[in-house]
Amino acid sequence: MRIVEAFSELGQLEVGSGEAAFVFYKSSALAVKTRNHRFLVDPANYFSLEHIKSLGELDAVFVTHGHYDHFDPSGTVKMQETTGAVIMCNLGAYAQLKGRVAPEKLVLLEPDKTAEVTGAKVTAIEAVHPGKKPIMFIVQVDEVSLFHGSDSGYTSAIERYGGRARVAFVPVGRPSPTASVADAVKIVKALGCSTAVSIHGSEREASGFRERLQKESPNVRAIVPESLKIYKV
Repeated sequence: MRIVEAFSELGQLEVGSGEAAFVFYKSSALAVKTRNHRFLVDPANYFSLEHIKSLGELDAVFVTHGHYDHFDPSGTVKMQETTGAVIMCNLGAYAQLKGRVAPEKLVLLEPDKTAEVTGAKVTAIEAVHPGKKPIMFIVQVDEVSLFHGSDSGYTSAIERYGGRARVAFVPVGRPSPTASVADAVKIVKALGCSTAVSIHGSEREASGFRERLQKESPNVRAIVPESLKIYKV
């Protein structure tokens, strides 16, 4: 399936209260739809304006840090101008967008602080990864709670957010120097989520994550997403 087809199908999918549907592409890039919202996470330069328009309305774009496989400054500016979406990002990305995106459409996500915008409550958690204050985050919107782990390793700070996320997108390895299968499993356990989705890793690492999680936390639904396939959680 092509990106336009996948995004169009996602945009038209009916999603109920407390549900979310998503399309994973590569690295940690996601398109997510909840009952009343659509947003992108770490789109880098993977998606053209045609792709994004096929989603329908776009409420927000979340950027965890400034590495090229997560963030493209010029592409993000064009994305915002075309869709009117709010850009919510870490300090590194914020510094590259300030002055290029209207102030009311640009929100800095700082570790251990919460920002509320477009009907969503977003709490940032400092990531274990190189860069200028990279973050992970939890978004609570439309009675659903989602964690996105960027390409971070485990940090005990996550334990403060146990029970706050029902679905967790967790990085399992390559090419991140900090993410790993073992750390991904620790993140899932610390969060106490009911569904865990592997991102940012090789096929072997993703399979290893699912197998290990099934052994150690059999009550957690483990998903190894296929690129451009739609999932409902």
